[in-house]
Amino acid sequence: MGKWLRRHGFTPQRPARRSYRQKSEKVAQWLEVEYPAIVARARGEHAVVTWADQCGLRSDTAPPGRSWAPKGSTPLVRVNGKRLRVNVMSAIAFRGALRFSVFTGRFTAKVFITFLDRLPRQAGRKVHVIADRHPVHRSKAVTAWLAETPTASSCT
Repeated sequence: MGKWLRRHGFTPQRPARRSYRQKSEKVAQWLEVEYPAIVARARGEHAVVTWADQCGLRSDTAPPGRSWAPKGSTPLVRVNGKRLRVNVMSAIAFRGALRFSVFTGRFTAKVFITFLDRLPRQAGRKVHVIADRHPVHRSKAVTAWLAETPTASSCT
């Protein structure tokens, strides 16, 4: 089968992953209408547009490296067995400016608000944040903070 596929121009490739729940029309509408409006508003306010997200990192998720040993014996690497877990919240701007925060606890509305509060001070101007629809991003506490903070701008 592989020979036939190669003869007809096919090569083995890692497939791109797309969510089956993604609505192509909504994505196109956001890219063509909403995003340009956010950029135009930011330009008018001399603000910067950033894309924000968070992730968790664990010390035991990386695959072990390779090592040398005599043929037939498996190399042994001694480890202490302790796992390190850390979370990272970051925002990157169009021109590559990166702002980030590292924390060890859970990702909560308080952590997100603290991060949002620091962004304009670090950037030296107003910041428009585009984030995914994580429940923390849409929480009542974050919505209330956005409403009461005069320099805050909401983009999801």
